[in-house]
Amino acid sequence: MILEFFGGANPPEHTLPRDVSLLSDATLVANLNMKATLHTPSLPAGRSEMSKELEKLLEDARSVQMTPAQKEEQRRSFAYGNAKLENEFVTREMIDDAAEEHAAREHRSRE
Repeated sequence: MILEFFGGANPPEHTLPRDVSLLSDATLVANLNMKATLHTPSLPAGRSEMSKELEKLLEDARSVQMTPAQKEEQRRSFAYGNAKLENEFVTREMIDDAAEEHAAREHRSRE
C-alpha cells in the first residue's frame, strides 16, 4: 500500500524496499519524508504568486505594533499550543499560572 502510494505503476528512482518491516523506524520516517518531498504537488497554474489581497494583508501586518499585553497574550497562546501538543491534559489555566509564577520570580530577581 505504501509503495503504491509513493510509486504507483511507475515508481520513481528512489523507492522504498519491498519489505518495509526490515527498515528501522528512523530510516522508514526519513524515506517517507523524502518521498513526500519528492512528490509534493505543485500549485495549480496561476497560483504560484500571492494574490494582491494577501500581499496587502502581509504588508499591513508588518506595520502592526503590539502592546505589551498583546505580546504576553500571544506568548501564552504559543506556550499553550505547544504544550497541548505534548500533553493533552494541559490547560490554559496551567499556562497562566506558570506565566504568573515566572513573572513573580523575574520581579523578585530585579529587586
